[in-house]
Amino acid sequence: MAICGNIMVLKIFSHFKSLRSPANMLVINLAVSDLMLMFTLIPEAVYNFFLGGPWQFGHIGCQIHSFCGTFTFESTANFYFWL
Repeated sequence: MAICGNIMVLKIFSHFKSLRSPANMLVINLAVSDLMLMFTLIPEAVYNFFLGGPWQFGHIGCQIHSFCGTFTFESTANFYFWL
């Protein structure tokens, strides 16, 4: 659901040039941030949820997961700050 909705938002904003205002750039930023969250964090979380137990991806996987989580959180927080 989130992937389809965010892709739809990006397609609409890319198709209609009149929607490219500074305020709408923040909405595009939120859609990109949400897509990054869905593609980077959710697969590992779902994998670990269904397998149970400890983290399965090692130290490097944990570092990448933490970086992606922090990056997408900061991007979303900046959206709400500037809105």
